[in-house]
Amino acid sequence: MASWRVGLGVLFALLSSTACGRARSGACLTPPQGSSDAAEVCIAPGEFSMGAPKLPKPAAHPGAHFTAMPRNDWAPGRRVRLSAFYIDAYEATWGRYSQCLQAGLCSDRGLRRFWSTEHALSDPAAAHLPVWGATFDEAVEFCAWSGKRLPTEAEWERAARGPQGTTYPWGNDPPPESLIRSRTFYGSTSLDPSMSPPPVGTNVRDVTPEGVHDLFASVDEWVSDWYSPGYGHGAVEPRNPTGPAHPVFVQELSEYGGANWNNATGGKVVRGDLWNHAGGDGWNLATLGTPGWFREERDPNSGAGIRCARDDRPPGSAPPNGWVFGGSNWTALAPPTGGR
Repeated sequence: MASWRVGLGVLFALLSSTACGRARSGACLTPPQGSSDAAEVCIAPGEFSMGAPKLPKPAAHPGAHFTAMPRNDWAPGRRVRLSAFYIDAYEATWGRYSQCLQAGLCSDRGLRRFWSTEHALSDPAAAHLPVWGATFDEAVEFCAWSGKRLPTEAEWERAARGPQGTTYPWGNDPPPESLIRSRTFYGSTSLDPSMSPPPVGTNVRDVTPEGVHDLFASVDEWVSDWYSPGYGHGAVEPRNPTGPAHPVFVQELSEYGGANWNNATGGKVVRGDLWNHAGGDGWNLATLGTPGWFREERDPNSGAGIRCARDDRPPGSAPPNGWVFGGSNWTALAPPTGGR
């Protein structure tokens, strides 16, 4: 056990030095912050390809009564321009979340819904495992404690797909079999390693060229945007988009005309390993995994993982898009400044 911990420590040192080295590329105006599993990566300003074309209705399986249509809420693909920003190289870990909790700046009410996640808060063996099961507000609190915020949906997708809008974090090549696995979930009663994701940053295949880790095969992650199907159908700002300003009522219709499900309170967007993508997808998740453009709506009181981001701007200066994030809402400070 001791040798395993030493080896993991060496690996973290190597990974964090790599992430920090990539962050110091000169693309950002401000220097990077943090090290080890708190390292961050600079994402250069510019345009990227967000979203993807519509998927066709998949062929029906023999004997099936119907075939679910793809939700296609990622279509059409479009060019989006972002100002420079920093995003965490790794997902928030139980060790770091416990520090926020001890400082009295984070809540654990949502995390205590499951025995396994409650246990992970105080288990040294889980210190470098990614947090999962945090509510949206808990994610906001953690990022505020870190001096940051949740990434916007566009920022998350840019980090995951690069400036060219590739299908996966590493490029367009299909994922290796080692990354195609069932959803990593801690379960309700134990921390069985077979039911948990690996420590952050240890899956060397799951990393972007810029040094952002675990965007494909780890836990899914909150982003700041309210979910709207229309967000993927042209109703997206071309520069520094922040999503709908208010919660959006969603009703999805089935192929037979009836309501399939409703969300009368509005949901937040979750990105990443969307193991249970609802509404049909037309994408072979079993062999192709989750592409970087998949989206999911989730109740803010449900659970997900956490990755934080921050603007690349000196303290006290205006946000590049004229908006500031606070809690569950975006507030206009001034007309958009255009950004860098």
